Parts: sequence; structure tokens; C-alpha cells
Amino acid sequence: MILFIGPITNKHGQGTMTIEAMNALALNYDLDKVNTYTPRNHLIYNTLLIFRILLNYRKYSHVYLSLSRNLPKSFLDLIVLYKYRSTKVVTHLHGTEFDENLPEWFKITMRNLFKADNVVNVVLSTSHVKYAFGKANYRIVPNGLNFNRFEPHRNVTEKLVFVHVSNPILSKGLDTSLKYYSILLKEKSSIKLEFNVIGWTLEDAISYGLESYPGVKFHGKLYGDQKEKVLRESNIMLYPTRYKTEAQPLVILEALNCGCKCLVTNFKMMSDFTEFSSVRYVEDFQTLNDLIEFNNRNYSDETRNKLVKYSLDQYQENIMACFE
Repeated sequence: MILFIGPITNKHGQGTMTIEAMNALALNYDLDKVNTYTPRNHLIYNTLLIFRILLNYRKYSHVYLSLSRNLPKSFLDLIVLYKYRSTKVVTHLHGTEFDENLPEWFKITMRNLFKADNVVNVVLSTSHVKYAFGKANYRIVPNGLNFNRFEPHRNVTEKLVFVHVSNPILSKGLDTSLKYYSILLKEKSSIKLEFNVIGWTLEDAISYGLESYPGVKFHGKLYGDQKEKVLRESNIMLYPTRYKTEAQPLVILEALNCGCKCLVTNFKMMSDFTEFSSVRYVEDFQTLNDLIEFNNRNYSDETRNKLVKYSLDQYQENIMACFE
């Protein structure tokens, strides 16, 4: 039996990947699932979960821990115990949680856990390794999505449509994206410009003091086919993030699958995505003509081939391999 601890929710990328790992492991193992998503900091709830884990202490052959900076200290201390009985522990780092601003107790616990011989630390890429501590046993497992409905790129003839997707968090870069868009609007061109914003309402933008501009449409939260439809109607994703724990946002992969080019910032792990010719840094494109030329380059075959590395099947196979 696997003790499976993590945020089991589809409301953010880490939760989505945790669910897909859970689905893969459930094919071959019995799972004792502990959902740390809600209520994360409820003392009675967490105490009951810990009691249940201790009650089944000797039944677990493996432990899977989806790490989060909001994970209660009691859970981390409990998992460290497993290294002493040689139970195989798999830690999964979905974001760059290991920065200098973390509490000292978190760092100490992680140092103790990461270096154990029976612990495998799952990271997203080689650049992700630097956010962990010391010498440890790593396995690289990129995020994965279902890419069955891949869309080729779309040439611009009359209209260029931008898109930004994020929760209403300013450091995800909507403010920078709107400023960038407003500068492009000032250029004289026969090409019409539009900007789709997913995840924000107009009220959200106003509350942050952001201005709206002609052609900007705030869609609010969209999911599934609705979100995919807007992505497929767009040309270039703007994602100039400065979010302090940014890692491999799934929305970049979703946009590539829907035929968008992407402009990102050279920040944290975003450089990983520039292995795709269709992902470049936003500061490299200052004029509308440059953007149109970039958009009209056909990288569809290369993008499709490289997305295989980020496929859901590959992700689940890699997760399963950690427990062999």
C-alpha cells in the first residue's frame, strides 16, 4: 500500500499533476490518500489525518509526498520517520518552493529527508535541481498533458490575438502584458489587435489598478472546452511572470497544444520552455512587425514532436518508474 499525500484538486497545476500521479499509481497499488488541499491548516483535521497514518504505519510499502510550501510541519516531520524504516519515499517538487524565504524548519526537515538513501526526489527538469538542498537522488519528470487535439499554427492576415491566462495574481504578469499591448496599439497598422484575458474579470483588474484597452476581453475563469476554445482563437500567449515560485506552468503547454506561440520572461524555470522555437522571451519583440513575423513562422512539426516529452502518458510512466 502507498501512503499518498498531496493536494488532490484540479484548481491549480500542482493539484492536477497530483491527481494524474494518483490515477497512474492506482492501477497497480492500493492507495491511502491524504488530501492536503483543504482544510490545510485546520488543527483537528490534520490531527485526525496524522492519527490515521500512524494507525496504518506498518502497512505502507511506499510513500508519495507532493510537496507544497503550505504543507503542515507535522506532516513533514511524520514523513521523515519513514526514512528510518527504509520505506521508499518519493517526494515530488512541483514548484520552486526551495527559495531563501522559506521557514528554517522547512529547510531543516527537507535536508533530512532529501539525502536519505531510500528517498527519490522528483523534479521537473535539470534547472529545477538547483532549488533543492545538497546531494540527493533525483529523477526528472516533466509535467504532462493530454495532447490528442494538437492544433497547427495560424498565420495572421487581418487580426492578431493575444491571450493571457492566470489566476488574479499580479506577479503572474497581466500588468506587464497590458502595458506591452497598449504600446503595440499605438503603432499604425492594418492588422487589428485583440487581447483575451482568462482567469480575470474586469472587476479583478480594476481592483489591482489596471487599465483596460480597446480589444481587451476579460473572460473570467474558464475551464475545459471553453478555455480551449479561446486559446484556439488566439495567436500569441503573453506570460511575463515574476511569480516567486514559478516552475513549469501547465498553461504554456496548453497554449502550445492549441497552436499559440508564447512570449515569456527569463525567470526561474521559464527558460525550460525555450527548447520550443515557438516560445521566446517577450523583450526580444518590440514591434508589431516582429510579432507578426514570429507568429507566421511554422514550427508546428517541431512543437508536436517536442510535446511528446510533456505528454500525460510519459508523465504517468515516469511516475510509475519511481516506485519500481
